[in-house]
Amino acid sequence: PIFSVALDRAHEDKQFHGRLTPESLVLNRGGEIRILHHGWLALFSDLEQRAEGKLKSLLPMVYSSPQVLDGRAARATDDVYSFSATLYELITSQPPFVSGDLAHQVRNVEPDSLRQRLEDLGENPNRVPHNLDAAISKCLLKDPSKRFQKVGAFWEAAWAEHSVGNSEESQSRSPV
Repeated sequence: PIFSVALDRAHEDKQFHGRLTPESLVLNRGGEIRILHHGWLALFSDLEQRAEGKLKSLLPMVYSSPQVLDGRAARATDDVYSFSATLYELITSQPPFVSGDLAHQVRNVEPDSLRQRLEDLGENPNRVPHNLDAAISKCLLKDPSKRFQKVGAFWEAAWAEHSVGNSEESQSRSPV
């Protein structure tokens, strides 16, 4: 998808968003995901430094990687983490962590799989392909070296079972 190509290109140019949330992603009329606020990252970073961390509330912690939450500079794997946390919410209607000490959980607790969360919510977990569930779980790992290093690699792994077959529809369809 164009989104993953664009985000991976930005990462190659050493441009990292660091703040991907449901509010920063939009779907255009062509069905493509676009990122909002990307140009504001430098402004927010500067303001956060000036306010000595008082603007941390602008960065919803449930979408932040543990590394960004700890104040480290954003990298590609942090965007992979926050994009996956956003997809997690879009699929389950909840972010990976919803109550308790959220900062502790983001840093130390692996979230339930998509399928487990859906089951806990009384929803049909079978609507989530196993590859998508596994790919999002991998993206939400605490160790950035164990995550997908590029959004494109995540996308390929997540939709792998949907590209099997000879029909043009099955090769171009994404389940989300």
